[in-house]
Amino acid sequence: MSAYKIASADLTNFPLIEHISKFNKPMIISTGMSTMEEIEKTVDFVMNHNSTFTLLHCNSTYPSPIDSLNLSLIPVLQEKFNIPIGYSGHESILLPSILAANMGAVIIERHITLDKTMEGLDQSSSLEPTEFKNLVESIRNSEIAKGIPVKKMTRGEILQREVLGKSIICSKDIQEGELFSENNIEIKSPARGLSPQYYFKLLGRKAIRNIKKSEYIQIDDLE
Repeated sequence: MSAYKIASADLTNFPLIEHISKFNKPMIISTGMSTMEEIEKTVDFVMNHNSTFTLLHCNSTYPSPIDSLNLSLIPVLQEKFNIPIGYSGHESILLPSILAANMGAVIIERHITLDKTMEGLDQSSSLEPTEFKNLVESIRNSEIAKGIPVKKMTRGEILQREVLGKSIICSKDIQEGELFSENNIEIKSPARGLSPQYYFKLLGRKAIRNIKKSEYIQIDDLE
């Protein structure tokens, strides 16, 4: 085995964990049915054995009610222990597992079955092969959609902005020296002139040139 999984029921089983640590292989430890104090003790125990391990946030109910999943604990565990955190899901739908991946879970564990109607404790909370495939594809797509925390316009948005964006234009002819007012300027598409964000700065200023009706106000008109 390339790694060993410690089920939630064995999170407190120190003799088992010590035995597995002797193989010098990574451990994946589920945290269902456990208190935070028990998790802390197990983390300290595993760290003292210099073992590489990952914790899986988990609710050990089959199936798990959506309102008891507490996925917000994933980043909390990550910050508290400074180790990779995953998620072991026993819910009957896909969305929580996708959300967990986007909340920082580095491992997603789900049970798989050939038929949910088969007898067994966890059949109803397991995924059939097609569902499992959909889960993986959905997680990968969500990772792509997550992108980077930088606000920038895409090429498509730039093209849309040119058509749907707004500008300040003259609603009637304006003579040089005339004051801009609500009676001679208005907001219309497309975005080819001064942004409407300057609308109130423009009010009361003198026009520095003659401007025809429907002509776009430009940034120079603010000078």
